[in-house]
Amino acid sequence: MLVRGRARLKAINAQPPAAPQPAPRPPSPAVARYVALFNRRDWEGLRALLADDVRLVQSAHPPRAGAADVGMFFDIYARSAPARLAPAWLEDREVIAVFEDPEAAKPSYLMWLEWTDGRISFIRDYHYVRYVVTTRSWSWRQTPRRQLRRPPTDDELRSAVTSRMPSTCS
Repeated sequence: MLVRGRARLKAINAQPPAAPQPAPRPPSPAVARYVALFNRRDWEGLRALLADDVRLVQSAHPPRAGAADVGMFFDIYARSAPARLAPAWLEDREVIAVFEDPEAAKPSYLMWLEWTDGRISFIRDYHYVRYVVTTRSWSWRQTPRRQLRRPPTDDELRSAVTSRMPSTCS
């Protein structure tokens, strides 16, 4: 058995190293703002981002439609233990990684948002479809641990969002 183990290790070591993962793309200003508001637990700020005809889909619940009904989605997070969000990419689609354990290195699940005229028009919450995290090629932006302990100030948030906006939007 030891001989087979050594042979297997030799074969593994003879293989070329795996190509390094590309660095995650920077988040869009809209997703960066959503993530920052969520991590600050600013539920009213998030509700203000909802379009009047927004839709919410979660696999274990009936779909919700309209800003008032979908706005209750944030009440669930307000009552639960704080989760941490981070901008992410699932293949070529921008998504949001959700870390139920704020200190976890790997996300628990993800969310996908669609935007229309700067407002959220669709939310797909994969809370109940966690296999998506393990079966796809995706990456997320790591947030340094020191930044998790203190939410960003309004000035820091404004600076982060406006620094990524094209000069025509300023």
